[in-house]
Amino acid sequence: MTSTISVSIIIPVYNVEKYISRCINSVINQTYKNWELLLINDGSTDDSGLICDKYANKDSRIKVYHIQNSGAAKARFLGVSYATKDYICFVDSDDSIPNNSLELLCENNQDCSIDIVVGGYTRIFVNGKTDFCELKYANLTGEVYLLMLLSGNWKLYGPVAKLFRRTLFTNNILPFIPKTIRVGEDLLMNVFLACYAKKVVFISSSVYNYFQIETSVTHNFKYTLEYTEKFVNILTSILLESKKENINHLLAHYKLNMIYNVILDDIEDEINYQSDFVLTIINDANKISLNYKEKIIIKLLKYSFFRICYRKLFCKYRNGSGFVYLFIKHIKCFFI
Repeated sequence: MTSTISVSIIIPVYNVEKYISRCINSVINQTYKNWELLLINDGSTDDSGLICDKYANKDSRIKVYHIQNSGAAKARFLGVSYATKDYICFVDSDDSIPNNSLELLCENNQDCSIDIVVGGYTRIFVNGKTDFCELKYANLTGEVYLLMLLSGNWKLYGPVAKLFRRTLFTNNILPFIPKTIRVGEDLLMNVFLACYAKKVVFISSSVYNYFQIETSVTHNFKYTLEYTEKFVNILTSILLESKKENINHLLAHYKLNMIYNVILDDIEDEINYQSDFVLTIINDANKISLNYKEKIIIKLLKYSFFRICYRKLFCKYRNGSGFVYLFIKHIKCFFI
């Protein structure tokens, strides 16, 4: 295909000397050639920075920026400030992209009319098993995409497997993300950009290899009610800033799905699910039309037996159990 769209690929790098070469090589081997690679070395204390420099010395399309440790979110946005191409593509340094990833993301956008392109991705487990998280091809408005983000579609949360029009970053999201937000800043970014996007396209192909590494921050973080409330307040600020309508409607969807993360992490079932905060979430949920996942969440909030069983099943799903994956996909039949 003709390379009319230019892409800035941004990779935050922090102590990933074991994986960074795999990641960079996957970019170099792309069938689509109109790209630049920005490696933001976020204060690594291992040899990650040196490895990045070696690649930059061999390929003029690769640039390295060494900064003090500031976190992945700030590293990504610093990369955006240095980007010179039409679109932005984020890749995490311990993952990789298939060699036709950029080609697949760009092929339906030759007139550069799309603000965000979203692809599927493949989870790769330590045991070698894989799980393809597929999206159905669709043309969406930014409003519909925003609702999907806030309604708990976990396939969309991360910054990866996407192309973003660079001009969407004209508005600055960084003031909305305090240092206390350790997990979920990716969703805040996606919500922020969705608020200003007009046209979004989903493609069905896998454009990303997501390696399930148990030492990552996401895998070791535990959600709490306090964290959920803090996160919701930040999200509210973003929606208010963008002057979105139906903010209470959007937040009702999101709070319900945020509490789902709390349920999964509450291993001993110690949280008071009759607290005022939780009861307010349930009350707000009664005012909106729920999807099947949200109906399941309501049941989990009401019945401890379902919570305990569901947690055990989901733990196996996270570890790549194919049978449990299929079971959870069809478990809605028991709740709706």
